[in-house]
Parts: sequence; C-alpha cells; structure tokens
Amino acid sequence: AQRATALNPEDPLAFVLEGELHEALGDLEAAEQAYRRADSLDPTEDTSTRLERVRERVRFLALPVEYRGISSLEVITRGDLAALVGVRLGEILEETAGAEQTIIITDTRDHWANLWVLSVTQSGVMRVDAGYRFEPDRTVRRGGFAEVVAAVLDLIEKIDPGRVRHWREARPYFSDMNAGHLNYRSAARAVSAGVFQTLEDNTFQPTRAVGGQEAVTAVDRLVALAREAM
Repeated sequence: AQRATALNPEDPLAFVLEGELHEALGDLEAAEQAYRRADSLDPTEDTSTRLERVRERVRFLALPVEYRGISSLEVITRGDLAALVGVRLGEILEETAGAEQTIIITDTRDHWANLWVLSVTQSGVMRVDAGYRFEPDRTVRRGGFAEVVAAVLDLIEKIDPGRVRHWREARPYFSDMNAGHLNYRSAARAVSAGVFQTLEDNTFQPTRAVGGQEAVTAVDRLVALAREAM
C-alpha cells in the first residue's frame, strides 16, 4: 500500500487502503495521517467518517484507564458520572458555565476524575453538599442521575429554548413515584426526552443503582440532543 501511494501520491484510494491497514494493525497515528491525506485529495463522507473514527479512538485511548472502563462497570460512582459527562458533553458545559462562579470541593483533589468534577460543578450539572464534599465514590442511583440529566437539559434549553419546553411540561405516570416525589420532575423530563426509559410495570426505580452501560447509553442520548441544539 505504501508502494502504491509512493508511485501515485495523488490517488486517494491508495491512501484509504494504507489507512485501513494501519488501523487494523493498531497504528492509529499512521492511520490518521493516511486518512487525512485521502480526505485532502478527495473529501468525501467516507474519508471524513474514517478520519473522525480514528481521531475518536486516539482521544479515547488518551483518557485515563478508569474512564475507559466505565462501560463495563456493574455500578458507577459520582466520579465516573462526572468524567462521562465532562468528556462527552464538555463543549456545552464550557459554553454555558458561569466563569464568575468559584466552586470549593474538599474531597476530589487526588481523584482521577477531578478535572471533570470541576467542570460539572462549575456548570451546575452536579453539586457539592453543604460541607463542600462531592463524594466521588458514592454510588449513582437512577433518581440522582435523573437530576443530572435534567440539569443538562437546562443547559440545552439555554441554547435552544423551544426544543426542551415540552419536556419540562411533561407529566408521565410512574407506578412507583407520584408527582410529589423528590425526583419526579427530573425523572419525568429524562423519560420524556428519551434519555431514560421506564422499567418493568412502568416503574422508574429511583433508588436502583446505575450500571456503566446504562450510563453510557443515557449520555449518548444527551450528546445527540445537545448536537441537535448547537
């Protein structure tokens, strides 16, 4: 493949082939270079997709090993969730964060996700308690996750007010939560927006622990909503 690109450096298909081989062998840097060259010669949806895929893999592998293992966790923590939201929704957090707000946190300085804890608290998506503790090792439950989802929807609403108004007004029925429940409004918005699903017998189960794949799926849906709004 390299011989082909050397003989004809203007052939995008040869660079695509070279990129495929580098990618299959795990040399992502070389694959990115080959795809970038192919895209510069003949920019198509295919070359753009290949280039973005490799760049996403490079970004993913540069993240802490704890982050890369989130999807396989049986139960996630607040630190895991902060990292997941901070990485995947970083653009919208930065765009809507209050730069003048100083957040004091006493228990995450040495935590692997501290950078993203600062991001999600600065934006108001997640909060510290009265003692300025974030509790990064505390288990995330569906009710608490729904509060985070609702906070992200608030940020999306700042960018595109008309998009999320009907989710705010929705009042779905849950067999295990009435409208007076602490988590009801957030759960209602999360379900109405399609970020969460109701469970068996139309329950929400606010105290059930959240697993890694469930969290990743929910954040993926938030990312899609944010991209539509931006």
